[in-house]
Amino acid sequence: MTDPADPALAEAYLTAAGAIKSGDVDTIKRLLAEHPDLARMRAGDGRTLLHRVADWPGHFPRELEVAQALIDAGAALDERAIDPEHGETALQWAVSSNDAALAELLVAAGASPDGIGGDGRPLAQALFYGSRECANMLVERGATIDLEFAAGLGRVDELRGFLAPGGGLTSAAGTHHPPANDVVEPPAGAGNELLEQALVYACLFGQTAAATVLLEHGADPNTAPSGFPTQASPLHWAAGGGHLDLVELLVENGANVTASDPEHGGTPADWAAHQGHAEVADRLRALATRRAEN
Repeated sequence: MTDPADPALAEAYLTAAGAIKSGDVDTIKRLLAEHPDLARMRAGDGRTLLHRVADWPGHFPRELEVAQALIDAGAALDERAIDPEHGETALQWAVSSNDAALAELLVAAGASPDGIGGDGRPLAQALFYGSRECANMLVERGATIDLEFAAGLGRVDELRGFLAPGGGLTSAAGTHHPPANDVVEPPAGAGNELLEQALVYACLFGQTAAATVLLEHGADPNTAPSGFPTQASPLHWAAGGGHLDLVELLVENGANVTASDPEHGGTPADWAAHQGHAEVADRLRALATRRAEN
């Protein structure tokens, strides 16, 4: 619902929202001309029209023309949807849908590839949701790359630069970038999980070479780091993504094939099967059987 204080503006918003889905640019431009406040208006659900252009599943007809019309009319690029303090921006939503064309338009218009306040959320979400085109675009547009992002992008030379001798990390390694609002919080007094969090990002994006470097540097393949929507081991994330080579690497380095995630009780094989990766699920079940027999 929209703000009922101005019925005409509320009606214009609803009409424009429908026009976004159909790509009716002429109607949107007419409404923007008739209602100067429309481009910045937030509906009762906390979304602006620019959010609706980027909303799931994205890739709407003539979306670039629609988004440009809204931006030209004064739409704010840094508005957070739903929750003004913790919600996601239009750029984050475009990235989540791997809508690289729209995401690039937003960045070109002034949205930071590093996110609001440099929170790193756009690139974190590109890696988490497997949005390769968006990840590449954000990097090309200057997104900051630290330990986690170097791991997720498979930029091994840069990754090594964040690893200090003796198993530590350099001061430039950065901090964890949660890919979603609702994440598992670390327990009180927990140590630095960044090495394992970087390993999760490598597993999410199927970066076997980067994972190898992290494991050689002491990353624990059996730790389920916090900071993600579900707490699970790197093997769970690799299996869920269908990355067989990475699954093999983790198992060779001691990953527990029968470990269960605390939220759903699923094993890595269960995760692979749930995501439709039958070959990976069968391989993990065979390894679990072999381990039980030995």
